[in-house]
Amino acid sequence: MKKLLVLLLFFSIMPFSLFACGVEPSPEAPTESENRSEEEKSDPTSDLPAINDVSVPERSGSFKAVVLGDSIARGYGLESPESMRYSALMAESLGAFYETVDISNYGVDGRTGVELLEFLKTDPPKEINDCDCVIISIGGNNILQMLDTAQTAFNALMELDPKAVADYFKYAVAPEGEEKDKLAYACDAISSVFGAVNAAFESETFNSLITDAGKRLEEEIPLIVAEIRKLNPNAKIYFQTVYNPYKGMNVSLKEVDEQLKLDDYGERSVACLNAPIEALSEELGYEVVPVWTEFDESGKDLVNAGISLLPFDISVDPHPNWQGHELIAKIYCDIITEVK
Repeated sequence: MKKLLVLLLFFSIMPFSLFACGVEPSPEAPTESENRSEEEKSDPTSDLPAINDVSVPERSGSFKAVVLGDSIARGYGLESPESMRYSALMAESLGAFYETVDISNYGVDGRTGVELLEFLKTDPPKEINDCDCVIISIGGNNILQMLDTAQTAFNALMELDPKAVADYFKYAVAPEGEEKDKLAYACDAISSVFGAVNAAFESETFNSLITDAGKRLEEEIPLIVAEIRKLNPNAKIYFQTVYNPYKGMNVSLKEVDEQLKLDDYGERSVACLNAPIEALSEELGYEVVPVWTEFDESGKDLVNAGISLLPFDISVDPHPNWQGHELIAKIYCDIITEVK
């Protein structure tokens, strides 16, 4: 069965979706400075996404950026984060436009908005002082309190019996009779699991936590921006929206009473986080980077989460795969080169 793309943070994010965060520790110092050598820059060919689909002008000047944020920024789950995450891909692509490109990455797994604010107050990256722009990926981990609720839902999903799934498809094509009656249990088994997942995400506790996470982010964004402005009043600030890692992960099966609605829950959750990101941009003078919209509209497999019922396979990891990082890099490069 065709793989369905999926969902909350959420963020940075977590071992599970926007709900959980990566568990690998990351240092509070840049894990890289993405400078391309002159030899590397001399080769114009690249598998990286095309930028703006226009002729590349002669390289000139320099570009310096600082990336702040969570596990998405750090590249959690990639085989080689230092070379495959979107900041590294940006450095590679922007090398066709600038003589020197320097991107310092301070992404940390599980980092929340309040933790980023504390980092900027107590140990700000020195690179911010003279950088051209600051790139922020934050918000998903603000819903860490939802971990118990999300874990309950995902545990229920993981308990879906592969044999019941296989028997369901046998049931769907079996002729009426004794054999079909024996397989009918599969409909109830799948419906029960889907119902348990839905109940967790539809609970009052879950919805309250989503709302609170959005309110906290609304309070934190002005403080984060203010700290960056203290360090560098002239730096351009880019704040990326949170994508829905469970896009396409609604599942409806004939004669199964419950529909699995992870896409719906994911969309509702990220909307609460993206609302303040978008609403405050004009007032605070930062640019919103539409990662949420671009992921929704791409139609590609951009995250690790997904469901395949035949063969049976489920992943709820919300982090971008390499293609996801490629798309994020392209979004930034298009914006940056447009104003060059």
